[in-house]
Amino acid sequence: MDRPVSPKNRLGLHYPPDEPTRVADLECWKPLLIQTGASWLVLETDGSRAIPEVFLRGILEIGVRPLLHFKLSLDPAPRPAELEPLLRAYARWGVRYVVFFDRPNSSAVWPPAAWTQHDLVERFLDRFLPLAEAAWQVGMIPMLPPLEPGGSYWDTAFLRATLQGVLRRKPGLVQNGLGVSAYAWSFGRPVSWGWGGAERWPEARPYLTPQGSQDQRGLGIFDWYREISRSTVGRELPLFLFEAGSPGEQSACPVELAENIACLLQGEPVDEAEAPEGKLPPFPGCILGGAIRMAGSPRDESVQLLGAVLQKIRDRVVTGGAPAGLNGAHPIHHYLLLPVYEWGVPEWHLDAIKPFIRKYQPTVGFSLAEAALAESVTVLATEGEIPESALDHLRFAGCKVERIEARGTSLASLLAER
Repeated sequence: MDRPVSPKNRLGLHYPPDEPTRVADLECWKPLLIQTGASWLVLETDGSRAIPEVFLRGILEIGVRPLLHFKLSLDPAPRPAELEPLLRAYARWGVRYVVFFDRPNSSAVWPPAAWTQHDLVERFLDRFLPLAEAAWQVGMIPMLPPLEPGGSYWDTAFLRATLQGVLRRKPGLVQNGLGVSAYAWSFGRPVSWGWGGAERWPEARPYLTPQGSQDQRGLGIFDWYREISRSTVGRELPLFLFEAGSPGEQSACPVELAENIACLLQGEPVDEAEAPEGKLPPFPGCILGGAIRMAGSPRDESVQLLGAVLQKIRDRVVTGGAPAGLNGAHPIHHYLLLPVYEWGVPEWHLDAIKPFIRKYQPTVGFSLAEAALAESVTVLATEGEIPESALDHLRFAGCKVERIEARGTSLASLLAER
């Protein structure tokens, strides 16, 4: 079943954790996913058994990307060998994105004896990194788990220490597309709470938010996390927002708040009296997607009401002039991405790529948005011309990315040999 979807759309839904994943359930959920224009479906699993292949392939067929959230025990944690067959199967069925563990900064998810030991972050990484590498080895993109906003161990401090640890112990994971996730709960605060991050709210401190200041415990948590990413690894890592707007793990997002979040995820600004200039801009490009939690099944009246609201937003975005296409699908087989210079495109660059074009017949262009629609992307540019952060977004769009940095005759020779 085809549907109009804007490539700008990053809206996702949470699949209820207790809902079965049978063929009949898939048929029940498909109309809702199509109606809302969802691009993501978050599926929780404890790793004890596989989500059926027919369910996952059915989601992918309508252009929805499944994101698997493994809510695993931290102590004892599973060994990579225990999950590797399952990860390999998921990768073969088309799943690309996986999150391991949940809220490791909360004392509630650790046994008391383990929580009180030193080096909590390092012990978390001892559990996370082997699973992340196992996922990467089978072709999946691992993401750091969402932290509890605030939390027993302040989440922004935990995230900074975690990224520093990953960079020190396994820098290849960062270079190859590691993602970050966050619980974007509203805590009953305005939509604009926390936007601008620490740069805008410098007086906020762990466990201390002075009156008149704001912190990361709101929808603006992404700004705090992306600043940490920039200062720690040198660029903004792709970030996914879980339970966007939901006040808690098992609660549905209120309709009005869900409407505002859906607009921001689909490229529309939102009127907000407490925001600078009275408007909130759409989420920045580092936001890979955001999922809204619905209470119940698609047959429930409350879910149908929210679905109708989200459909209006989807229809408005599509008819408003955004180009159409299946988000998550790859209508272009191979894209050759070239840099653009102020003075135009160098003749030597065009001459060098001619043999490559004759041999592989790729789509040639200069647009990251177009490249994101390709199954495979060859990038003929240096880090300075097209930064690695831009390629991260292509990887998270499901593209296979290869960068070639040769110049002049070296580039021509290299391309001719491929």
